[in-house]
Amino acid sequence: GVHLSWRAGASTGTAKLSGVHIYRATGNDPLTPFATLGLVDTYTDTTTVNGTRYVYAVSVFSVDGESSQSNSLSVVATGPFLPGLFHFTPLSVSKSHSHFSSPCVKA
Repeated sequence: GVHLSWRAGASTGTAKLSGVHIYRATGNDPLTPFATLGLVDTYTDTTTVNGTRYVYAVSVFSVDGESSQSNSLSVVATGPFLPGLFHFTPLSVSKSHSHFSSPCVKA
């Protein structure tokens, strides 16, 4: 499995955040919507397959709309998700009206 974590700003403009969209691609395919979440800062993708390359990006949304996607991060699933056994890869993205600071993905 792949465990994602991030920190987002408080709003996308004048409205408070409503939630997070996670985008995912497999191999060289384009990113597509994968999950819509509430106001959380972590997500574990338990649908990964060992040895498969995944690419992830996140965005936040509110009644004002959706931020642009974070930079993408590529990982190769190496086995089932095991809490406490993480490989950290940092992501840093600033977007207008939304700021992702020190997000990371754990694989």
